[in-house]
Amino acid sequence: KICLLGPGIMSIPPIGWGAVEILIWEYYCELKKQNIDVTIMNKFRSNSREQMEIRSNYCKELINDINNGNYDFVHIHYDCLFHIVPFLRCKKIGLTSHYPYLNNIEMIKKDGFEYIFKYMVSNPINCLNLVLAHDDMKFMIDHGCNESTIYKLENGIDKNKFNFSQNPNQKEKTIYLGKITARKGQKKYENLKNVHIIGPGGQGLNNWKGEWTRDEVFKKLTEYGNLLLLSEGEADPLVVKEALIAGLGVVINETSGKNFNPNDYITIIPDNKLNDLLYIQE
Repeated sequence: KICLLGPGIMSIPPIGWGAVEILIWEYYCELKKQNIDVTIMNKFRSNSREQMEIRSNYCKELINDINNGNYDFVHIHYDCLFHIVPFLRCKKIGLTSHYPYLNNIEMIKKDGFEYIFKYMVSNPINCLNLVLAHDDMKFMIDHGCNESTIYKLENGIDKNKFNFSQNPNQKEKTIYLGKITARKGQKKYENLKNVHIIGPGGQGLNNWKGEWTRDEVFKKLTEYGNLLLLSEGEADPLVVKEALIAGLGVVINETSGKNFNPNDYITIIPDNKLNDLLYIQE
């Protein structure tokens, strides 16, 4: 009997964007297929840090709900909730951090992520670190995490949901698909030739083609020739695997491709080349 604990920020499955919520839903669907008793707990909350404190009513109710469920395994997908672990009666607990800078000590300090990171590498007896990429595992081990408490668990997708076209309508075009953020860098690359930028928040960007629903991602992603993702920080981006399963080649940087090796379909750009637009265009 398994409990998947979500962030409580948006619905699961999400209507449009939300990689963590998409991932949790895929876990749920796959476990159901395997006739496993699984529950998604995604208690909605505000974004205030105070509400996440262990003494808050939110956390007290969450602990009670989980303990009353008598689960065999609880998989926490929101690292800020690490402090509820000692109060859970479940003997098997896994914690996955989706923090995009997990192997960047400067960003960990800048973002105030240190107290979470210190817990993750403290080797708690009853909480396993289920980490998304090998580089992040190595970084945590190098900072004191015991290898016996850490496992690699890459993100995955359901290939059956994505259309696949042998002759894409826009095979000469590259798609930059994702929420428009400074971290993902769409603004930097808005003038690259033959690039279509798609995602929420792109008003005013050159080559921005609007926002897709989740269903449009399933149906229309395959019509492009390549995916571009040159981000300053990623854990294990679902969009890269979605592009590959839809038949696209991918052009990604080292940070966005922690779990990939270059081949005929995967081009990995060194992180120190991200400002060289001519190099990227080639």
